[in-house]
Amino acid sequence: MKSVVLMARVLALGWLLGSLSVLAQEIRQPIERNGRVKVLCQVGEVTVTGGDEAVLTVTTDGNPSMVKVKQLADGAYGISVDPPMMPHRLRITVPREASLQEVRTRNANVTVRAVAAANVTTVSGGVLVEQVPGPVNVATTSGRVRLTEVGTVQLRTVSGDTQVQAVTGSVMVSAVSGKLEASHIGGDLTAQLVSGNASIRCSRGRVDVSTFSGEVRLSRLENEVVVETTSGNVFFVGALTPVKRCTINALSGDIRLAVPETCGFEMRFRSFSGALKSDFPVDGTSTGVSVPDTEPPSGPGVPLPPRHGRFVTWRHRDGAAKVLLSTLSGTVSFVRADPEAEPPCHQP
Repeated sequence: MKSVVLMARVLALGWLLGSLSVLAQEIRQPIERNGRVKVLCQVGEVTVTGGDEAVLTVTTDGNPSMVKVKQLADGAYGISVDPPMMPHRLRITVPREASLQEVRTRNANVTVRAVAAANVTTVSGGVLVEQVPGPVNVATTSGRVRLTEVGTVQLRTVSGDTQVQAVTGSVMVSAVSGKLEASHIGGDLTAQLVSGNASIRCSRGRVDVSTFSGEVRLSRLENEVVVETTSGNVFFVGALTPVKRCTINALSGDIRLAVPETCGFEMRFRSFSGALKSDFPVDGTSTGVSVPDTEPPSGPGVPLPPRHGRFVTWRHRDGAAKVLLSTLSGTVSFVRADPEAEPPCHQP
């Protein structure tokens, strides 16, 4: 009986000490509302959330004595784990006006919400940033990245997949093999890719994409479009407007444009040995075209049969939008599209 009572007391004491440990895991530090914060956590998980208090709060499920919070020489507040490779799950709260000057991890996942700005560097950890009205800079090797409701974006990745949406300003992406999905971009978008695929939809600014072998899909764009590719295919869906100049250069990749009948455009096609197929009749002039053996059909509404040549130009309707398509050996297809086929742009 005594052994049972003793065991019960030991368990109760362990539960009490465990509760005290949990309560002691929160660290609070007064901070300026527009303060700057740096976080170093190599392994585990980091979540930073903006709040209403002018306080820096850190909660961890690990040993709280390993978490160091101090003001650095440059005035920023540093949060680190010592030893650095000890896994920790950090929950950090800062004022909404504060900036994450740096969050650096190795494979720890990072989540940032409702702060003024964020700068995140990781090797393989995933990154989620949302509701940040200022600039967001992310650098990763293979981590998956998702950015939504942010001000501007600068992103560098090697092989990590990236999803960017609801950006009020500009977007700059540099990637080797990661897949890029971007939608609802308010400013200009520039993407430099090697073999990664890119899907860009509902962008109001200029879109400039360069890739070696990745596939590029574009739809519902409202401004100038420039695409440079070596062997990747390019697909464009949507209206061509007078303010939009569309330039697509492909060495051996195929190009396919699907635009509504109501669009007016002036199209210029340059090629060495590539083919041109068009649902739109040629109403303008043709230069340097190899004429087929049989006389092609003509008249309103008759599509252009496949042609091979160096230079073809024609106008459709008022010719307001300017389109320049060039390829060395690829095939260019210019087809009619149902304007209602592509879903409209709705803010996510």
